[in-house]
Amino acid sequence: MPDDNELAALLDGLPGGFVARERLVSTDGTSVLAADGQGRLAIVIPHGAHYLARLANGRLFAEESGTSLTIRDGSLALRFEAGDGAPGWRTRIGRARDQS
Repeated sequence: MPDDNELAALLDGLPGGFVARERLVSTDGTSVLAADGQGRLAIVIPHGAHYLARLANGRLFAEESGTSLTIRDGSLALRFEAGDGAPGWRTRIGRARDQS
């Protein structure tokens, strides 16, 4: 997972900039799901020796199981432990999908 400075730089480079207000780290520690103050979501995933950040789009789908979420975006599937916040993250993902 990128450190905080690298994560902030990756997200800031997205169209319109992106300042994460909340984030989840995948259960394997390799990826990040982030939310900004405008209701947008971004995914940061490993890409070779580097990381790639992109805004979530209409293909993003979340499955909630207790306190965990499995995020699917095309062939990408990531698992996050969201605790009591799982329903809120699922709702955000639905909104982000609907806005795309």
